[in-house]
Amino acid sequence: MESEPKLVTCITCGFASKRTQRVTAAHPSLAYFEISLVERQDKVQFSAIDRHGPYDKNEVITQLACFVQASDLDAEASEHPLGLESAYQVRAKGVLEKARLCQRWYPYTSGLSPKDHVEMYNSERFFEISQKIQGDALEASKRNLAAAVKTYKATVVFGIVVVLLSIMQIAEVWYFSMRSNPPIIIQMPSQQPEPAREPPSTSQ
Repeated sequence: MESEPKLVTCITCGFASKRTQRVTAAHPSLAYFEISLVERQDKVQFSAIDRHGPYDKNEVITQLACFVQASDLDAEASEHPLGLESAYQVRAKGVLEKARLCQRWYPYTSGLSPKDHVEMYNSERFFEISQKIQGDALEASKRNLAAAVKTYKATVVFGIVVVLLSIMQIAEVWYFSMRSNPPIIIQMPSQQPEPAREPPSTSQ
């Protein structure tokens, strides 16, 4: 999930999230929540409703987090004691608005959870990779076809050259053979035509 690093802010990133502070019996794994558009425009509320918990409205305390762990946002926001809620909120807003170089930034879409953003990113990435594979395969086919045509042309030219050389060699052999052994011309004796005989005369 890495690309060229670019100067961005977490407040515009879909992976910026709120995470439960610790694992408890009610929450056996860390839960991540969307930082809503209203919170991004105003201030982040670090209490969240865990709709996947044992109750429909199970309120939990959260802290700032990056869903893909590109940065430890909570550590950056924890320079003030967590007991001072307003101080942590102010610090968290500053962390979100801080410009930073990040390879994992992905644009935020309101209403989607951090997990939804990851799935969107993976789908887009899969499409890009499949398009690249198809493009590479097409280019490879074009190169192979060009190489085949080139080879065919070279083969045809080579065949023509071989035929011409063979003809020249045969002609050369015939020429020198004729010079060494000129053909014997046999002249047939000419036959003189016999004189016409007069018919015998009949006397009465």
